[in-house]
Amino acid sequence: MKTWHPLLSFSVDLSNSTHLKSVIDRIAGRNRKRANDLLFNYFKQLLQVESDLYSGCLNKGIPLEGLYLVKSIGDELWYVYELPTSMPEGERNARVVDMLDVLFDVVSHGKEVFVSEREIQFLEEEVKGPEMWKDTPHQRVALPIKLHIDLIRDYTSFNHLRHEPILKVLDQHYGNVSIDERWERLKRDLPTLSQSLNLSPTINEDKRSIMFQSRVDPIGLDVDLFFRCCKFALPGIVSIGQHLFCEIFKNTAGTECSVAIAHDTHTTFRHYNFIEKQVSSKELKGIDKDYSIYRLLTYCYEPQLAFSGTDKNVDGCQATREMLLDAGFIQVIDQSVRYKICSDHWTKFGKP
Repeated sequence: MKTWHPLLSFSVDLSNSTHLKSVIDRIAGRNRKRANDLLFNYFKQLLQVESDLYSGCLNKGIPLEGLYLVKSIGDELWYVYELPTSMPEGERNARVVDMLDVLFDVVSHGKEVFVSEREIQFLEEEVKGPEMWKDTPHQRVALPIKLHIDLIRDYTSFNHLRHEPILKVLDQHYGNVSIDERWERLKRDLPTLSQSLNLSPTINEDKRSIMFQSRVDPIGLDVDLFFRCCKFALPGIVSIGQHLFCEIFKNTAGTECSVAIAHDTHTTFRHYNFIEKQVSSKELKGIDKDYSIYRLLTYCYEPQLAFSGTDKNVDGCQATREMLLDAGFIQVIDQSVRYKICSDHWTKFGKP
């Protein structure tokens, strides 16, 4: 029987993306080529998030072999990272903290897309200067990153059975044909269908056999709980679910927590700020218990201190800023337009 290792599960989401698409639709209008070019610029930002994650893992010495992209749904990426049960606690904590460092860095590099009615050449902007924008509709849209992470233990996976329905249906569709004819048709149809149905078949001609590679796709109550909590993630902040927080952060007091990590032969402590949010079972819709998520605060960057982008009506970090204001981590200094960091909250553990 397969051993299911604990999973470090995290969702990465570019917020404000629907607003961006509305801006593209308004500015590009009926020029579909321009709209597609702008959407491609947006997609490149999503690819950059993946690149930041992979390069960050390699730079931290985190093996990519344990990292799985389970699903990519529009603007959201769902990853899991396997934590072998044989890994000692200190080493496991070190791996988790290293991954958190990578994710903090990913979130701190919020993305943005500049939307203009037409493509502007560099020399044109150099020659005409700011005057050129008077006749060219344009807008800069910030895309702060939301990220939620938690530990998933209660799960299983039946993804290795996903090929059975299509094989059964194809067999019925082929009807009363010879074994040789059935095999030829399967060789013809499966490679085409594998792209659209995500089946990943490997055909062995000599043995007349088909092997299906199944991707990681966990199912269970912990998975449902994870996604219920994702909607409470805030732009520019890494939020951590209660399972993971209680597993690795043993020492907490007020809004401060620490974790013991072991690298080689020595043990050190890492310190963090956090703000707890209690989520009721009613808000979790179908989960029959309350649950907490913890917003870890290791930095404060520009979009959290001022309106992001040029559109004052769509502020991607407004909810984040309101949380930081309520908790006393930032203060108003300019009639709710600009803010400053409260050093007594941040300097002890964070790095503003």
